[in-house]
Amino acid sequence: MTFSPEKQVIQAFRSSSSDKIIHILAKLDPKKGHHIVLWRDIQRAFEGARFIMDGASYVPFILDENFDELMPQRIPYHPGIVLEVVVAGNNHTDNTTQLAKLTEATPMEEKEESKDQDNNLYSQALTEDTMVDLSSTTQDLVTLSITELYADDQPLVKYSSGQPDDTKLSLHANNQMYNSYLQTIITGQETQAIGIKRSMDQHFDRLQQEIEKGRALQEQLAQMQQQMQDLQQQMRHGLLEKQTQMEQKQERVLQLQHQLQQEQEKAQEDITRKQNEMLDLQKQTLSGLMRIMSRVQALLTQTYELHEYPVPRLFIVLPKSTGSGGKISGLFMEQLRLYFLCECGTHTMPEGCDTPHEVHLAKHEGYELDKPKEFFEKYGTYILAMMCMIKYGVIAAGVVVPPLANFKIVEGLETNQKNFDYLKKNITSLVDDTISFLQDIKSKGEMGEGLAAGHSEFDKLKALEGADLRQLESYLKIRDEGRILGNLYRIVTPEGHVKWVCFDHYRANYRESAIKRLEEFVVDNHGTFMKERGRIKIGLISHVVAKHFYEVMVNARGVQELEVTLKWDANMDELRTFAKAVTSANVIRLTINGAFFKRPALDIVNRGRRFNPIMQLASNARIQSLQLKSFDDFFARISKSSLGPSPKLRVLSVESEVPSQDKSKSLDNLLEYYSSLTTLEVKLQGSTTRTVSDVLIKLPKIELLKIDGGDLFVTAGVSDGTILDVNIIIKSLDELGSNDYKFILENRLTKLAIKFTPREADDLQLTNILRQCPLLSHLQVGCEGKRSLDLINLVLEERKWTLDGTGASSLHKFELMDEDLVPFDKLANRDKSTHVQSHITFHDGSNSFDMCSWIRLRDRGSSGGDPVDDFLCRYGWTSVFFDGFFLTGNVSTAVLKTPPMEKPRLESLWIHCEETSNITEFVESPCFKDLGLYVDISHNFEQGRELLLRYGPVLSKLHLYRSNNFVIGGLWTRLLTFIPTRISLPVMESFELQPNFDFPHEFVQWIVAMVSSPPENSAPREQWTSLRKIVLCQVNLDSKDWKAVIEAIDLSALERLDFRDSNITQEQIELLVNRISGHPSHSLPLATLDVEGTKFAETITPQALEGLTMEIRMKAALITVNKD
Repeated sequence: MTFSPEKQVIQAFRSSSSDKIIHILAKLDPKKGHHIVLWRDIQRAFEGARFIMDGASYVPFILDENFDELMPQRIPYHPGIVLEVVVAGNNHTDNTTQLAKLTEATPMEEKEESKDQDNNLYSQALTEDTMVDLSSTTQDLVTLSITELYADDQPLVKYSSGQPDDTKLSLHANNQMYNSYLQTIITGQETQAIGIKRSMDQHFDRLQQEIEKGRALQEQLAQMQQQMQDLQQQMRHGLLEKQTQMEQKQERVLQLQHQLQQEQEKAQEDITRKQNEMLDLQKQTLSGLMRIMSRVQALLTQTYELHEYPVPRLFIVLPKSTGSGGKISGLFMEQLRLYFLCECGTHTMPEGCDTPHEVHLAKHEGYELDKPKEFFEKYGTYILAMMCMIKYGVIAAGVVVPPLANFKIVEGLETNQKNFDYLKKNITSLVDDTISFLQDIKSKGEMGEGLAAGHSEFDKLKALEGADLRQLESYLKIRDEGRILGNLYRIVTPEGHVKWVCFDHYRANYRESAIKRLEEFVVDNHGTFMKERGRIKIGLISHVVAKHFYEVMVNARGVQELEVTLKWDANMDELRTFAKAVTSANVIRLTINGAFFKRPALDIVNRGRRFNPIMQLASNARIQSLQLKSFDDFFARISKSSLGPSPKLRVLSVESEVPSQDKSKSLDNLLEYYSSLTTLEVKLQGSTTRTVSDVLIKLPKIELLKIDGGDLFVTAGVSDGTILDVNIIIKSLDELGSNDYKFILENRLTKLAIKFTPREADDLQLTNILRQCPLLSHLQVGCEGKRSLDLINLVLEERKWTLDGTGASSLHKFELMDEDLVPFDKLANRDKSTHVQSHITFHDGSNSFDMCSWIRLRDRGSSGGDPVDDFLCRYGWTSVFFDGFFLTGNVSTAVLKTPPMEKPRLESLWIHCEETSNITEFVESPCFKDLGLYVDISHNFEQGRELLLRYGPVLSKLHLYRSNNFVIGGLWTRLLTFIPTRISLPVMESFELQPNFDFPHEFVQWIVAMVSSPPENSAPREQWTSLRKIVLCQVNLDSKDWKAVIEAIDLSALERLDFRDSNITQEQIELLVNRISGHPSHSLPLATLDVEGTKFAETITPQALEGLTMEIRMKAALITVNKD
């Protein structure tokens, strides 16, 4: 590095009393950037210095923006000029006084005085130093001295004391002439006065001309004097500058000599320093690379448990397109594609294999990024670490990643040949360009908060958590729906660690023939097997069948998740066999349905410890999730010896009440063994809120807590022992205990559900909850229709109160449901009561809202004052679904009349065939989608027939019922004539029949036609919509007819099947179950099977009912069977 000293700047001065020039070093003002001379330096050089003059101009001190003198005092540097220092005791003393006055002048005086004082100073300087005699250059003019160059723009001239005599005589003559002129005027001699005046004018004209000439000569003289002064000044400055330049050159030569010597000395130092820097840089690079690799090794070494590892964790990005010439030009986020890596290693190597299994790209074409910016904000640093891993290679935890030069990364990649060739040929440059791109966006802070801070981000890099992995799919454009990401398969190592590998390594790890036998066994027993996830759901009907299943499951070694129902009353020894098989198969997540475990007569001796083998599974060092469903008194059938430390167990869910009296099996005692739990779901009696506090103390890792206390159900999200959010379901406000009420107010309540209608006396409690729970965002209330309007008004008023006080409210959703929180679509016309349900969604920062209502009227209302009528008048227009069994003019007006600025909402209408006056107006509503029709086959069949013929093509719901015992003759015959098949009702999706009598055998085929699926390979005009809802209520058929109907039912889209109050038997229901189990579809949408009041419900045992339900759930996972 070359040193360059700053060039010295010199200011020349001379004293007003001496011609000797003194040089003072000027300094550079670092703030202003120009040179200045300090006043104190001048005072040291010139004793008694008062002020500075530049010729005839005063040099002021430099001022700041407030016109105060900068300290220390200073003057500007004047290049090439010798400034004059006025010292005390010389002829400038008076000037000093005047300058002081100038400085002290007030702003009002400054304008008037500054000009006069400057002129006086200048005139005095001229009077003393530049008095010039003009007699030698003029003939008749008087000698003039310049006293002031300009005063009010007029030159002032006075005669000197040495005026010539002829000038004095001329003045005397002029005086006489003037006196004569006055005399002639006084005496009236006008002719003589005019002549005298003419002579005087001529004389004065000549005098004026002489004055003008004198003035011009004065100006010329002044210019000449100024030019002489400028010339003298330039000559003086030129000499000074030359002298200064010579001095500077001499100094420069000395500096260069000194600098050359210094540079020669530093040259060797620089060479040594650069060598050391190169060594340090190499060490830093190696250290940084080692740091990256150590973090990558830590990531690979990180062990994952099943619930934490829902999708593959190793993935990279590579460019998907190129610029001209096959090279990347200007890489953008949108040009990158995500590829998963196969986690093969020692855990996938067959026994006796010496060739290492190396990590490679999964056999998949990769995924385009759906939201690239958000993706790199979340995963950017992690991907950069993965890219460094495949570039440099790493070996950790039995996983081998060779360096890129030896990395057969694209072998087996599923993509077109052109893209494959390109990737294989350019993989090194693609990886390097991608790393450079990621480093660039990291430096710009586009990898999320904190990820790009400093060079130590890899030190803070952590393995992705389960939540991060679960969100990964949302950032990808997935075209292969239903396939596992990257075509990878999940396996579990003997140590219980989860890995995702390609099919080739999966097949090498698990014997293909054994996997095939397992799959065949599961399918034969109406189960499901997801090979990619290693997940099985199955029901086993006997111990013999179960033993066969255990054998093929253990041999296959590919099951990580098992959901099983043992469909017999297994004894303790049989449960031991089951537990041994689960442990041997290395199952990680286990769900057991205990609906069939009752009281075996041959196992009475083991009754108190019958479930010990199941409880002991929690401590087998493999099980991470244990869920026990439908167990009857589970904790009463285990002994204390079955409890043991379970460091691997993360999830425990038991649908059985934890005893409070037996301390050995109380919840407090159980938590001592399961301290590693992250999720806990239990049922208990006693103080639910006190239990929450105990759990937080005993389970430091808990993240999700669900406690069912009967009247109070609490779901809490927890982090580091602190509750983040609480969802609570309570039976009613009037039964809420004081401790529970306090818990609601003091914790972070985000959702509250109240099952039964709050009374007017409960309004205060509800108000306090709304006001004192600032995080409450969702409120559900089970409510009778008559209280709907009151509760809506209360919630609206309290939300407005909160907004007025704080400017914000967290409450975004309010739902009015039926009592016991029954959704509207579950009511299913089962009663004759009026129902009103409303959903309100609030807008942020205001009390405006969107509202939708579902209304079912089952009476004609009152003449006035009815709460439901009031609701309809206020909010009838919000109806999305309106079931007006009795549709009056006022009601239809309330539903159809939409307020200004609002949009119509009505989508579905159920109407009685008697009330047809407004049906066209409803059907023509802008949002209208489907029409339902009630037809009373005993009263108004003809009106119904006309409506069916008119609106059949658009009718989506049909309900045929009988209100009395009278049956119209020839009813079914006429019904068959105009609705023989479903072709007449092509869009019908809900069919309800309630005849309330024995259905004639000859017309059973009509029911079959209504519930059956469209014929295969039929013309479009012969097709119809599959039913979503079938209700055969109060229908009595013989067994053959029931068989015909059940075998005809279209299950493909069916969601609700209702046989209430019919004579259907267990035999027919078992036939239905077999049809569901054997259906070719992988899953069915059936969610509700209602058998209340049937012969089947009267005869079926709870055990058998549970068995049938479990079998249905193999295909219809969401099924609920309503028996009571």
